[in-house]
Amino acid sequence: MLAFLKKDNPLMLPLLFIATAAMWLGDIISPHFHSGVFEQMPMPLYQVVLMAFSQASWWATIIAAILLLFTGFVLNQLNARFRLIDEGTYLPGVLFVLIISSFHSIHQINPMLFAIFFLLIALHIVFPTYRIEKTIEPFFNSAFLISVGSLFYFPLIFFVLMLFYFMLNSRSFYWREWVVALLGIITPYLFAFSIYFIIDKPLELLNTLQYQLSVPATNDTIDVRYIVFFFFISIMMFSSIFYLRSNVIKKVVTRKYFGIITFIWILSLVLFILLDSVYIESIYLFAIPFSFILSNYLIKNRSKVGEDLIFIGLILLLLIVSFA
Repeated sequence: MLAFLKKDNPLMLPLLFIATAAMWLGDIISPHFHSGVFEQMPMPLYQVVLMAFSQASWWATIIAAILLLFTGFVLNQLNARFRLIDEGTYLPGVLFVLIISSFHSIHQINPMLFAIFFLLIALHIVFPTYRIEKTIEPFFNSAFLISVGSLFYFPLIFFVLMLFYFMLNSRSFYWREWVVALLGIITPYLFAFSIYFIIDKPLELLNTLQYQLSVPATNDTIDVRYIVFFFFISIMMFSSIFYLRSNVIKKVVTRKYFGIITFIWILSLVLFILLDSVYIESIYLFAIPFSFILSNYLIKNRSKVGEDLIFIGLILLLLIVSFA
C-alpha cells in the first residue's frame, strides 16, 4: 500500500475521493455544527460565510469536504512546483486530507477551511523569491494574503512571522521588502476598520479580535485518542526532521523551504499552547508540515521495515481516531 501511495499514480485521485467520502459519510447523513469561539464571534469574512451557509446541513458538509480536497490539491501543487520531494508523488496531499478527515469534530464549515488556502497561496508566492534580490511585490502579496486569511481565522495573523523568518534566513536585508510586507499586513485591516466605521460599529472588530485571542475554546477534556495521535505525530516529526537534516536533503534551496515548513509546525505548536482559543481546528496547521516532512522521510528512508512500521502505525491511529 505504501509503495502504491509513493507513486505519481493518477488512480490516487479517485481513491482519495472515495476514502474522503467514506470518512465524511456519517456527518453528511447526520450533519452537525459545533459552535466554538470562531463561530460565536466570527471574523468579518467568516461571518459572511456563516450567513451564506446553512450551518448544519448535508450540502454544507459536502462543500466542506470538497474544499478540503481542493486544499490537498493546492498542497500537492506546492510540492510539484518547488520539488520539495524529488520523486513525483501525491503522498503529501493524501496524508493532509486523511489526517484532517479523521477529526470528526471539524467535519463542518469552519474558518480554517478558508484561512489555510490563503496561507498555502502565500507560500506559492514567496518561495520563488529565493536568490532574487530586491524584489518587493511578492512580499506585499504574501503578507496581504495571510492578513486576508486572518479575517477568517484571526490567529493566522501570527504566520506573518513565517514570512519574516524566510526573509531573514534566505535573503540579504533590504528594508523596502520589510516595509511593503508590513503594509501588506495592515492593508486588509484598514479596509475592515473603515467598513466598520462606516456602519457605525468602530469597536466591534476590536472586540472580536480580543475575544478570539482570549476566550477558551472549550471546557471539555481532549479525547485520549487525540492525545495519543498528537504524541505519535510529534515523535514522527522529530525523528523525520533529524533524519532529513542529516545530509539527506542536499539542495540548499530545498533546505530553506523545509526550514519554513518546520517553522510553521513550531509556530502552530506555540499558538496551541499559549492561546486558549486555539483548539482542535489547529490540526489544519499541524498537518501541513507533517504531510511534507513525513512524506519525504517515507520516500527517502532506506529501511523498509522502519517505514512500514511508521506507516502502519499512522494508518491504525487514523482508523482509531476516525471510527472508534
